[in-house]
Amino acid sequence: YSLKLMTSKPMRFYSIILFLSLSFYSHSQFIKRLDSKKQSSQELTQRIQQLVDSSKITGLQCVILNNNQLVYQHSFGFKDSRTKLLNTNETIFYGASFTKPITAAVFLKLVDEKVFSLDIPLVNYLPNDLKNYPEWAELDSENGIDQITARMILRHSSGIDIIADKLKIVSIPGSIHDYSNVSMNFLGFIMEQITHTTLDKLALKYVFNPLKMTHSSLVWESQFELDYAVGHTVNEQATKAQKRDQARAAGSLVTTATDFGLFVLAINSGSLLESKTNKEMLKTQINIESERGWGPRSYVYSNPNKELNLGWGLGVGTFLSPYGPAYFHSGNITGWKNYFVSYPKQKTAVIFLSNSDNLDPNLKQLLKITIADTYSPLDWLGCND
Repeated sequence: YSLKLMTSKPMRFYSIILFLSLSFYSHSQFIKRLDSKKQSSQELTQRIQQLVDSSKITGLQCVILNNNQLVYQHSFGFKDSRTKLLNTNETIFYGASFTKPITAAVFLKLVDEKVFSLDIPLVNYLPNDLKNYPEWAELDSENGIDQITARMILRHSSGIDIIADKLKIVSIPGSIHDYSNVSMNFLGFIMEQITHTTLDKLALKYVFNPLKMTHSSLVWESQFELDYAVGHTVNEQATKAQKRDQARAAGSLVTTATDFGLFVLAINSGSLLESKTNKEMLKTQINIESERGWGPRSYVYSNPNKELNLGWGLGVGTFLSPYGPAYFHSGNITGWKNYFVSYPKQKTAVIFLSNSDNLDPNLKQLLKITIADTYSPLDWLGCND
């Protein structure tokens, strides 16, 4: 656009009206919780702000969906504790493992287009033996590699892991849930090889563009330099922004809570995927009996979440509650903590993106005051450790 066009009176007038509309939209709503109680957006903002301040959560973006509509979006705290610049709803955050549901959706779009099947072994799609692809050659000689399907990877039951810096298959493919970053990256590799398209461009085509997620990408974009956050430790020490130049299916997403809310909305409403595929994504594909999602206790199978029927769908965690089935995912590396949970039958969801390690110990309280969610498996995620 020319400078003349961008500064014309009609454009300025439209921008002012749009700003006022969005401000009214974001701050004049009443938020309905799962327990049917309502609170004003002003009241909710106050309560969240008090928790952010008292708990030293450096920065936070929060979005709430009611009746499959975005009814609340607000940002708190700083994008960088050193500069004291405030977060906005457009500030770019690192999504971490929020990438995985996006990757799942991209793959399922390719299933809808008959490019892939969920149940055909993935190596069958490759034109060459796996040993001819250096990054993944170690898997070529592993027992079971010829059995691993996309369904197994998306529900984290492929058995692919890294042991002593080597790629291994550590369990019978399809047998148990074992959360795996490397298996998701393997699926990303398969998609790129067969489509001859990089994963970031696939995400743009199948998810970000259709949903108008204009502040999201699987690689860093130059326009993000205008407004982005950096991570912070529990002592509020700044770490760094995550500016990936190569898409990784397990964790290279940068986004905003508002953008990710559009994604959750599309899954809830069934507007992105074909009906059958959407149902497969949210259906429990495997039950989870481990005490934790990762770490040593992920290999202790005492089934503490049996009453929740905790499990995994295709790219998202699942559980049952008195409010119906729900799905969720977290995102977690040093300096960045994210969580979302959605109750499709209630048409209610909440999304948190935080550039602070102090989110996790306060997530329980945040879920209570936003949507009265007390069923999210926070112990299993290690948030209360």
